[in-house]
Amino acid sequence: MANGNTFIQRLKMAATVMRSGGDVFARYFGQRAEAGRPTRSYAQVPAVFACVSVKADALGGLPMMVSTADDQVIESGPLAELAQCPNPGMTGRGFMQTTSALLDLFGVVHWVVEPNAIGQPVEVYPVSTLQMKPNVDRATGKVASWRYRPAGASMAREITIPAELVHSITDTDFDDTNAPWKGLSPRAVLTRQIAQLYKADIANEAILDNGVAPSGAFTTPDNLTEAQRALLRESIDRGHTGSRNRRRYMLLGGGIEWKPTGSNLADMEFLDLKKHNWVEVCAAFRVPPPMVGIYTDSNYAHAEAAKQQFYENAIIPLAERLAEEWTVGILSRFEGDRSLAIANSPVRGMSRVERGCSVYRAGRKAAAKSSRRFFAWLDTSGVAAIRRSRLALADQAMKWNQMGVPLNALTQAYDMPWEEQRWGDTWYKPIGMIDVEEDGAVFDEPPAGEDDLDGLGDDAERGVEQRTAEATKAKLWERWRLSWRGLEKAVQKKVSRHFDELRRQTLASLNAQEAREGGVGVVRRDLVGTVLFNLEAANGQLVARVGKLIRDGYRLGGEQSMQEAAEAQGADKPGTFNIDDPLVERKLRTRLIRITETNRTLRRNLAGSLADGVAAGETTAQLADRIRGEFKIAGNRAGTIARTEVGAAVEEARHVGRRQAGVPLKSWLWSRKRTGRDEHAATERATIGNPIPNDEQFTIAGTGIKCDHPRDITLPAKQSVSCGCTTLARHEGDTIKAVLARYLQRGFLTYEQLVQRDLKRASEN
Repeated sequence: MANGNTFIQRLKMAATVMRSGGDVFARYFGQRAEAGRPTRSYAQVPAVFACVSVKADALGGLPMMVSTADDQVIESGPLAELAQCPNPGMTGRGFMQTTSALLDLFGVVHWVVEPNAIGQPVEVYPVSTLQMKPNVDRATGKVASWRYRPAGASMAREITIPAELVHSITDTDFDDTNAPWKGLSPRAVLTRQIAQLYKADIANEAILDNGVAPSGAFTTPDNLTEAQRALLRESIDRGHTGSRNRRRYMLLGGGIEWKPTGSNLADMEFLDLKKHNWVEVCAAFRVPPPMVGIYTDSNYAHAEAAKQQFYENAIIPLAERLAEEWTVGILSRFEGDRSLAIANSPVRGMSRVERGCSVYRAGRKAAAKSSRRFFAWLDTSGVAAIRRSRLALADQAMKWNQMGVPLNALTQAYDMPWEEQRWGDTWYKPIGMIDVEEDGAVFDEPPAGEDDLDGLGDDAERGVEQRTAEATKAKLWERWRLSWRGLEKAVQKKVSRHFDELRRQTLASLNAQEAREGGVGVVRRDLVGTVLFNLEAANGQLVARVGKLIRDGYRLGGEQSMQEAAEAQGADKPGTFNIDDPLVERKLRTRLIRITETNRTLRRNLAGSLADGVAAGETTAQLADRIRGEFKIAGNRAGTIARTEVGAAVEEARHVGRRQAGVPLKSWLWSRKRTGRDEHAATERATIGNPIPNDEQFTIAGTGIKCDHPRDITLPAKQSVSCGCTTLARHEGDTIKAVLARYLQRGFLTYEQLVQRDLKRASEN
């Protein structure tokens, strides 16, 4: 551009002065008008100075970052270097301080760009609106160019700057704008109040300068000569002005009269006409009074909260605005240059704290809408006040989560600084994970005195039977739980080995893909499809590993029911459970299909994680860490899978076994506080004294949900995952005491006993 070198040179000289918000005051407000008052008295009030300075310092303390569209932080190169040092005389901190101060003081700031040969910014300078005047094209009404005049220079030294090299930012709250709501701004009202204050201040200065001076008029019936007027003025000035002559009597003669005139000075005094105060100034700038050192009894205790409000209400919105302006006004000039190899620039992944930065999320969202390759944002993650604010918000959200609101819904509603969880759309985790509700659940305690089994007779009323000994029932449940615990451990071991083998296969596929690409750390976009394990093959392997054990679970549950029926009926030998019953076969197939869903869940989670890693440009080693992490999560679920599926198989077979043995009734026995639900405890209380027919479905108390038995495959995860409840075989006319005594005397057939019986039969044959 014309005279470009001269212009840039002057800007560089000016930059040594404009390195902070405070220097802006010294540079531009030393100018004075003819009356000895500042040209913009609005900016000379200490309260204004304090608010502008604290905002400039806070904004300058936020590092400017540049990220790519795939969430990588650019650490070096022209984009990062320009953000860190916009021009040789100014750091990124000083640049933002100056920009903030100019916006607050003048309502407009201009970013002037020095481009290179292809139009990319190499230096950027913040310039006051006092130094810039627009040249408007009358035909179009648009700004064609700008006239820049260095501070204190004459019009002859003005320099013309092309409009495309100037990016202007306007504060819409300022009173000097052409916004439709001009005159409604708090700044407009504040300016009028400050102007009134200065008028009162001038009156106070006059009072101090003149001490006591009569304000009025002398009247005489005749005109005085010039000599008489001079003598009268001299006499008054000498004997009746100044603070030392206050309340001095004046003697008037010769027909002269004194008539007071003018307004009462008390109406113009500073203290009486101060229509605004520091609090009002702070409100206009959105700065809480404690931020500028104004503490009162009412706000001192809330100083920390005021700091959080300051960042939330003033600094973060301003940071989002200026980051967007930098992206649109400065970084956009690099978008058309395809030779700018962002992929080859040193980058790093986002930290979890940085991902929670609201300014970053706003910039990423805007960049996605505009399909930009990169965007700027100011990092607020290091501000302690914002962290405390987020923690307080998280505590509030946690209360709603405990009441049943899904986590992802809270994350969106409260703009939480963490990623949405795969299981967060419901209150409960997916199959294979323990329900969130179970952690810390509180259940009803048994009434006092219920542990005395000896006080109950065979002929006790059913109401008394319903309140039988809690300790006895707990002991009975423990024996039943022990009956299949060995089988559960065997299944857990098989599932863990299955996941270990899939992990090794997946890592081997990743390494093979890297070798095919011919370079260490090289990955392809289609990596996910080549690395993931084959779902059909994995399902077959899992069924082969655990199928026989799950079938043993059905055999165990069925044999338990046959044995319990024989004892209740007084038979010498229990009947044989028909494991080939079509109903059992159907339930077994359904149960195995349900178990293989764990492979599908794992594969889906693994695909999502690898896709994120590939999009982020991660190395093979980083992708391998992702794979290990997903399989570690799956391995931790092996115990829950085994407990849920083995327990369900045993209980399903107990139900079918009672049917085969002709048991007429059944009662619910809940799993106590260890893994039980309070509604399951209520179901036990409802059926322990009033058993229901074996072919009739239980109604889970308080829910209306019906099922044949605990962990029925038709139950939702909330009612089935990790549930340890079981059922007791009941007969007409039996009592609680007799039922418990019978079960406690013989116990339950265990998995170990079933294995020993199979070995004995095999040896006999």
